[in-house]
Amino acid sequence: SPIRLGVDGYSSTMVDGDVYHFGGYLDPLSAEVEGEDSDSDDAPSATEGVWLNDLHVYHPQTKEWHTVPKPAEGDTTTPWPSARSEHIAFSLNGMLVIAGGEQKDSVQDNTWVYDPQV
Repeated sequence: SPIRLGVDGYSSTMVDGDVYHFGGYLDPLSAEVEGEDSDSDDAPSATEGVWLNDLHVYHPQTKEWHTVPKPAEGDTTTPWPSARSEHIAFSLNGMLVIAGGEQKDSVQDNTWVYDPQV
């Protein structure tokens, strides 16, 4: 699975039989690292977490994950949602809708619609 351990505030939504997993917040103080004990005695880090805008799809029929590629840097013609956590996601007429959420000190007050058929 391409999904990182320790991510909170993400969404998972089923669209036409596939599961779409979007965004979330990766807290370095609670993230589990493969091969590391999450209850280690290491001193806490002052590193701020990371808000994500990755979109992963799980296909139950084949039991495979894939990551939807983001538009190329500088591509202003293909919309892509900003990184966020605590948002909502739902399916509407075969499309994935992501709305709201938060990032650091700001509220995301926009909506993004993804058509898996395009």
